[in-house]
Amino acid sequence: MNATNTIVGIFLIDRCSRCKITLTSLACVILSLLILSGALSLQSFGVENGSSYEHNLHGSSKSNIGWFVVIGLALYIASFSPGMGHVPWVVNSEIYLEAYRGVCGGMSATTN
Repeated sequence: MNATNTIVGIFLIDRCSRCKITLTSLACVILSLLILSGALSLQSFGVENGSSYEHNLHGSSKSNIGWFVVIGLALYIASFSPGMGHVPWVVNSEIYLEAYRGVCGGMSATTN
């Protein structure tokens, strides 16, 4: 999923504006993290299927919240890859003067 969406991002970066790609990616990342944190919170508080977490730990009841965790994680990977994953690296390589590009790019990569 990461590799596929990175390739999609490579094709989109020259066709769409970098700002639009980054902001769309950021919005989807926030949505996916909200889904993921909500599902994990519900699971840790034992809300799923009206039973406690220890009851589900032993496999006595089916877990539907686990699917929301998987969906949230998949959505996070799918939305991070095309925008937030590589657009900052592309912009970082373009913003410095040519004489300082290598040094500044190395300092940015080290900081990151």
